[in-house]
Amino acid sequence: MFHGIWMLSSANGQVKLVDNGRDFEQLPQHAVIAQTIAKMVANYHYKKTKINDSLSTRIFDDYLERLDKAHTLFLASDVKGFEKYRFQMDDALLSGDLSAAFEIYQVYTDKLNERVDYSLELLTAPLNLSSSDVFDFTRAQLSWFSSVSQEQQYWNEWVRYELILLRANQKTEKAARDILTKRYEKLKERLGKLKSENAFEQFMNAFAGTIDPHTLYLSPRNADEFNVMMNKSLVGVGLELTIQNEYPTITNVIKGGPSEKSDQIAVNDRILAIAEGENGEFEDVVGWDLNEVIQKVRGVVGSRVRLRILPPGTTMTVKPKEVTLVRDKIVLEDQKVKSEVKIVKQGGKERKIGIIAIPNFYFDVNAFNKGDKDYASTSHDVRKALESFKSQAVEGVMVDLRNNGGGSLKEAIDLTGLFINYGPVVQLRDANNKITVDSDTDSLLVYGGPLTVLINRLSASSSEIFAAAMQDYGRAVIIGEQSFGKGTAQNTYALNQVVKDPEKNYGQFNMTFAKFYRVSGASTQNHGVTPDVSFPSSGNSIYVGESTMKNALPYDEIPATAFKPVFQLEEINSILEEDHENRIKNDPQFQVLQQKISEYKRLNAQKSVVLDLKKVTDAQAVNSTTILNKDKTDYVKEESLKVTAELVSKIASKVK
Repeated sequence: MFHGIWMLSSANGQVKLVDNGRDFEQLPQHAVIAQTIAKMVANYHYKKTKINDSLSTRIFDDYLERLDKAHTLFLASDVKGFEKYRFQMDDALLSGDLSAAFEIYQVYTDKLNERVDYSLELLTAPLNLSSSDVFDFTRAQLSWFSSVSQEQQYWNEWVRYELILLRANQKTEKAARDILTKRYEKLKERLGKLKSENAFEQFMNAFAGTIDPHTLYLSPRNADEFNVMMNKSLVGVGLELTIQNEYPTITNVIKGGPSEKSDQIAVNDRILAIAEGENGEFEDVVGWDLNEVIQKVRGVVGSRVRLRILPPGTTMTVKPKEVTLVRDKIVLEDQKVKSEVKIVKQGGKERKIGIIAIPNFYFDVNAFNKGDKDYASTSHDVRKALESFKSQAVEGVMVDLRNNGGGSLKEAIDLTGLFINYGPVVQLRDANNKITVDSDTDSLLVYGGPLTVLINRLSASSSEIFAAAMQDYGRAVIIGEQSFGKGTAQNTYALNQVVKDPEKNYGQFNMTFAKFYRVSGASTQNHGVTPDVSFPSSGNSIYVGESTMKNALPYDEIPATAFKPVFQLEEINSILEEDHENRIKNDPQFQVLQQKISEYKRLNAQKSVVLDLKKVTDAQAVNSTTILNKDKTDYVKEESLKVTAELVSKIASKVK
């Protein structure tokens, strides 16, 4: 339910039984934490949001949405009863009296228990899987049900939907029922382990989420688990997961891991089932606790694990794909800069193009502080690659930032400095409207020749800072898709330090304190970086990016800082874009790519399905499954090299 790599728990939590078995009661520390976070948001968050009735009504709506996003648990009468608290959420935060939030959470768990019991009962009786009933995927956009009978009718349709999904994937009637029964029993077990900390964390993140999607509260347990995860070696298949609507969902594909190397798994893919080895039986993991899924994915280094995957938004009318991965440690070298040289034919000539792939912006601060001259650094490794290109008589360079989610701001600034003499790189405005300009201060220019930068929707943060600087300086042609649009900066606060009670664990608070701006004054927030030469957006991109996140901070502008563009590339960019469009228009490979994207969007546009097993099975046979599989040839890279080679030719002709 949360955004980014901080998503460590589902709405249903990973916890132990409350002492009294069922009731959720506010704990003494909750008042202190709530009041502290409220003051931090009001005084130090980038927006300095006022804690008032206007915010209260947004918190109220977000809290209900987090608990019952699909509007299938609460009745309209329940919500009407909650309305008395709509303008009291702000008072609850300021006073520390959170009884209303705990009351609502109690009703939520009671309703969810009712749904589980009813679903288990349904699975003991015959169910019609050859009906004309239409199951609606868009419940979240509709009103809450007005009666229990309406609610149960929907739950009946949901259970039949799940059964048909399993049967359509070659499960027998008995096997499908057994899988679903285990799924609901697992959910029942998890509900029995919920405690007050879950209610508190959900409410506090309803509050934080109304401010912006990157401001987040982590309970003591989840904060500890996150810090352990960040400090231990990564073993498994190189995935970061969360739980969304009971589905284990991929939030990050780690560079250098087996999943990334397979080129078959993407952010927002959902894991339906997991199997051990080549011949092990798939075990359904929908509805599992996040930690249980992670443990199932992990295993002995060198062993095989098979995942059954559904892309984001895809319904059961597309058959899931199966991906086999070999568990392995993630090698640091695989996350570092890589370079190569390619010969590209352009205009009757062969152009030698250097390619630098940057998976992330890394900087070994510990080695740096110890005085180690060979500390790990993105900019250092890129500099070595550029110097190597000189000896190979490279004519142009392409920097590949696709899927680079960011990292060290220092490295983004230092990397920019390799391609310009000196000057400002990025502006930072904090909550007090103070603007700080970070600059490249040395006059060393490592490479001044033709340059392109390749980005996609998953290029974020530091990647966007570098790409934006190269674009504003006219130093490079930007190729690809619109980038992610994360132009905010967060600090992490240990709450026991904030309240000056170091002996206790109050959890962790991550808060947005500033926004990034380009040297031109435009923000990278929300809009990201728009390429000069664009490719069709992948089907998955509609589910990715800052603009898809609720309450994302808006795009805005500040005055430009003083800088001197290196080149004026507008005229060349227009020619490159036109020639690029003509090439891909007539390229069969890109025509196939465009067809895949169109097919993907068509399937994701489906809002309902007829609950008929035969029709669903037939639809799976007809629908193209090629959208689920990536081609081994990197067409985007190949075409981008052609753009780079043409840029070399255009600049060479201007020099002459």
